[in-house]
Amino acid sequence: MGEGVNDSRSAGGNFDDSIEISSDSHRPYTSIIGPLKEEMWSKLVESLEFNTGVVHQIPARVVENCFAEQPSSILLNDEELGEEHQCFLKRRDTTNEAFLAKGWYKFAKGKKLMKGDILRFIIRYPPVEEIIVHVEQIEPLFARKHNADLESTWSIVYNEGISHRVVYNENEDHPVLLSEWKELQNHYLLPDDVMVIVGYYGKNLFEVVAFKEINRFEDLLNVHSRLTNHKGIYVFDVQLTPLNVSSIFLVECNMLFQVIWYDVRMDDNV
Repeated sequence: MGEGVNDSRSAGGNFDDSIEISSDSHRPYTSIIGPLKEEMWSKLVESLEFNTGVVHQIPARVVENCFAEQPSSILLNDEELGEEHQCFLKRRDTTNEAFLAKGWYKFAKGKKLMKGDILRFIIRYPPVEEIIVHVEQIEPLFARKHNADLESTWSIVYNEGISHRVVYNENEDHPVLLSEWKELQNHYLLPDDVMVIVGYYGKNLFEVVAFKEINRFEDLLNVHSRLTNHKGIYVFDVQLTPLNVSSIFLVECNMLFQVIWYDVRMDDNV
């Protein structure tokens, strides 16, 4: 996750935390002029200097589709805590560029973001009233429960018996998988938006159980989660379920987690 990661999560240190995305139950998914549309994009946190001016450029396609009338400010919605933070927008008159400016620092510091984090932004329109922001991670309960078993690489077994390895950061307070998920996607010829169910057998061994393609925003699970990536290529989500996973050859473990992964489709300008 880059240098300078502060696992103590102190308010004055490098920032990191989770913002949970929900199905937006407190707001109807329609507007008075018809069903709402959505735009999603992702952003890599490249610097911790959030207070040095303009910090995040909104992709041109989002500006063109969502901001027919440019507002002077917008709400950043943290649905996990039920909080909304006012953030000012800046726009260049000669281009279709817009930026999150004043107000972003307070939001980022409050969520303890850190260098290397990837954020997912969601706008529903018309009209644009807020931007939902969330970060995802492996469920810490899973990492803590199996901390003694989990090593720096996790073995994931294919149906054909081929073992695939992913890199784990070995941090039970901030657990993330850092790389090699793209290779798993390529092996199964999976679409870009897919839920992958992976069973944990113990002793650092996992097995791919099933897949489910995600076609709608409502398909995203409302769970504690954190967005991660490796070089801006892919991200995933995790959920624990109380299913028994056992084998005569493997250690029994009453854990199963689901990996949801999305194509980031990062703009060159983002």
